[in-house]
Amino acid sequence: MPLFPTHNVTRRRYAAGTTGTDGRPVDGAATDTTVACDVQPARQQDLQRLPEGYRTRSTLRVFVDTGALQTASQSSGSRGDQVVIASGLYAGTYDVSLVEDYGSFLIPGSEALVTKVQEAP
Repeated sequence: MPLFPTHNVTRRRYAAGTTGTDGRPVDGAATDTTVACDVQPARQQDLQRLPEGYRTRSTLRVFVDTGALQTASQSSGSRGDQVVIASGLYAGTYDVSLVEDYGSFLIPGSEALVTKVQEAP
């Protein structure tokens, strides 16, 4: 558990996807799990760590246990996790964009940058 958990959020993890008959990727089944985390707004220097197209989207820093969140993997074809915050100031669905381990063996954990999913027009 993170050092100062302030939220219980839903982690949505997708199974390995397939390719549809039209050649487009199809997501695998989603599994929802509750995860304790600390949610904070992203700082300007955090945004610089994201790919350019993501820097204009609403972004949060999420501190969780090591291994609790994962990004997309091109080698395995798996989609990255999503974080769903049900209520409050940061309510919404976010894609996990970046995960980095921090700390030491005494206080292990990960910092993730999550970007808000864009609503379809």
